Amino acid sequence: MAFSIGFLRNILGTGTVLAFPGGIVGAFLAGYSYRITQKPWVASAGEVFGTGVLGALIAYPMARWVLGQPVAAFAYVIPFGISSVTGAILGLILVLGLRKIGLVEDRARCPREPAGKMRRQTTETGGDRV
Repeated sequence: MAFSIGFLRNILGTGTVLAFPGGIVGAFLAGYSYRITQKPWVASAGEVFGTGVLGALIAYPMARWVLGQPVAAFAYVIPFGISSVTGAILGLILVLGLRKIGLVEDRARCPREPAGKMRRQTTETGGDRV
């Protein structure tokens, strides 16, 4: 998904090739940290660290050799960090708001069944329901 968004931003002219490393690393760390902790704020922190720090450091060689721009190694940390903090805060507010009104379920209270397996439920009359 992060690759698709980065690609879309490049096609629409609102981003550069540097949208790829930050977005992909940030999205991975956000998803992985949420999977481990089931806490949205930890996912937001993973997004900020992945995009703002790791993605910015990965963008350095891309800017240097692909785009031909001489930059310092930490040149992208502040702009990537500001952007990812803003996005993480807005995303966290959105997720918590949707959870509060019941449009998003809390995975900690309602764990997901493994993919491909359906749980059999017994009806009140004793029959099975899939």
